[in-house]
Amino acid sequence: PPNPLLEGKMELQEPNIVYRPSMDNEPEGFYDLIKGILNDIYSQATQFPRIAKLDRDDYLSNVEEDEELSEMKGEFLERVTS
Repeated sequence: PPNPLLEGKMELQEPNIVYRPSMDNEPEGFYDLIKGILNDIYSQATQFPRIAKLDRDDYLSNVEEDEELSEMKGEFLERVTS
C-alpha cells in the first residue's frame, strides 16, 4: 500500500490525550510540518532558470508576489490552525 503524505497519531497518556505531531502551534508540530511542505513547493520555483534574466535568476519572486497564491497559502495555513 502507498505511504501517507502526512500521519498524525492520537495517543492516550492518562489522564491526557496527546497528538503526534503536536496539533498546537509549537516547533516541529503539525503547523510547522505543513508550512515546511508549502515552502518546499514554493522553492521549486528556484529550479527553473529564468529565460529572460532581467534582474532575477529564477521565478521564486514571481511566486512569492502572486496575490492569489499568497491568499491561498494564508487560507490553507489558517485552516491548519483552526
